[in-house]
Amino acid sequence: DYSEKSRRRERSKRRLRQMGSAIKFTSCHPDVTIDGDTASIKRGVRMEGSAMCKEPRMRGSDKFYAEFTLVKGVNCTVGVCRSDFDVERTKLACSTPDGWGYYARMGSCHHNKPRAQGSWVGQKSSREGDTIGLLLDPSRGTLSVFLNGSKAGDMVRTGLPRGESLCWMVQLCDGAEVRIEKKPVPDTSSYGSSYSSRTSSSSSSETVEAYLKRVGLDAWRTHFQTHLPANVKSVALVRATTAADLRRMGTKANMRLDNQT
Repeated sequence: DYSEKSRRRERSKRRLRQMGSAIKFTSCHPDVTIDGDTASIKRGVRMEGSAMCKEPRMRGSDKFYAEFTLVKGVNCTVGVCRSDFDVERTKLACSTPDGWGYYARMGSCHHNKPRAQGSWVGQKSSREGDTIGLLLDPSRGTLSVFLNGSKAGDMVRTGLPRGESLCWMVQLCDGAEVRIEKKPVPDTSSYGSSYSSRTSSSSSSETVEAYLKRVGLDAWRTHFQTHLPANVKSVALVRATTAADLRRMGTKANMRLDNQT
């Protein structure tokens, strides 16, 4: 009946929110422009600044993972800062004791210095188009770096404040543009191995159809197959569906999704 269909629809929407729960930039320095999950800056003399995501506020025993795509340029730093950092008044969070970041151009660690100078085991630089994953473990006080799905190393092994809330942040200059996405926490039991490969192999025993049915998204299977065919080639790809993917599917399917979905 109608009430049962309504309940199924709400369950499906909750599952979609869990899959594509977006991280959005919420505040930034005046030199920076933010638009949902994207932060950018124009080229110009002394044009530099930070942007941060007030949610989620990361603390406690849970681990947190996000991926930053270098949409344009490599003169940027991605990392974390204290949740009470005043991003509008201070240009570079990592030039203060409140920020820790990975400088994409050199791969160096930036913390409490005017420029990124810290070296670390596994340090690698990035290029435009690369995806930088950051794994934050507040209980251990560590920040690990993944490059295009493979773990590079633990950039910050000590020094992150325990018991304090941290937020994702970026620093930009020289026309850089970065997009942030929430992703499942990777398995770090095998150092240096590909997270995406492990995810694919662990899900290989279950079909996409079975997975969608198990998580309550069977009613959306036709929409996925029609409008996001690349995402239903494996369970791992379905699990990696982003908020942007869901918005694109909703537009193509003429679906009326609320803002939370």
